[in-house]
Amino acid sequence: MKNIVVISEVSDINEAMLKKANSIAAPLNARVTMVCYTNSKNKAAEAEIELAQIKELTSEFFTDVKSVSYEKVLQKDLVTWCEKATANGKADLVIKVSQRSHELFYTPVDWKLIRKLSCPLLLCSPKKWKSKSVVFATVDVNTDSVIQNAMNESVLTTAKRWGHESHNKLYVGYVIPISRAMKELVIVEPSEVLSSKGKAVKEKVNNLLASLKIDADRVQVNAGIPAEEICSFANKAKADLVVMGSVGRKGFKGAILGNTAEKTIKNLRTDLLILKP
Repeated sequence: MKNIVVISEVSDINEAMLKKANSIAAPLNARVTMVCYTNSKNKAAEAEIELAQIKELTSEFFTDVKSVSYEKVLQKDLVTWCEKATANGKADLVIKVSQRSHELFYTPVDWKLIRKLSCPLLLCSPKKWKSKSVVFATVDVNTDSVIQNAMNESVLTTAKRWGHESHNKLYVGYVIPISRAMKELVIVEPSEVLSSKGKAVKEKVNNLLASLKIDADRVQVNAGIPAEEICSFANKAKADLVVMGSVGRKGFKGAILGNTAEKTIKNLRTDLLILKP
């Protein structure tokens, strides 16, 4: 990971995000591009002032980073700009403050970035990272898909680097999926599904960890609606970072259904690192 793009929207400078970006970039000796973005040309002057503030903050926080460059972006479509700016290996990670929306027909910028970006995306909460953090990795062991298996490996190896190698705790989880209709109509009880399938599924997760030679401090298997269960466990475990994969569902299904990563953003109170195939 040598090139990191950090996006800050006008009037939304987040010191916690800048500190996190520094803690990631410094050990890797990575190059960082600080982007100050606005979708309004009327805010060009404001963006210039904010860029100066970002420069001041990064000079304070980014003491050990190889190089930091700055860019002001005045475009209506941040996603298109970001997609072009990070294409063909130009960036290894994009970092920005997460957005949350509970509106049914509104697609936040973060959802679009999940679908469009080919590189990992770190969506930051306003919270600071603790000195001893909890990293929670989510996997899917309910398929033999080559893409999903590769995604599981990527998620776990990345979480290990962010977890154990930084002396943090590493939790690994899987949710046995139950449709919302089945759950809300009480056609299927999560406790019954967990009782009948939980042991075998947990064994699959443990076998996956063993094959990758990764030791987890905790393996958690739940049953229910995946996005809700992931948020519930992450919040209860006081996780600082959730790591998950996303295939970035597109088209009609993407517009109507979204995917687990997108749905997780709504209720997650911590940082989310999303990896792509």
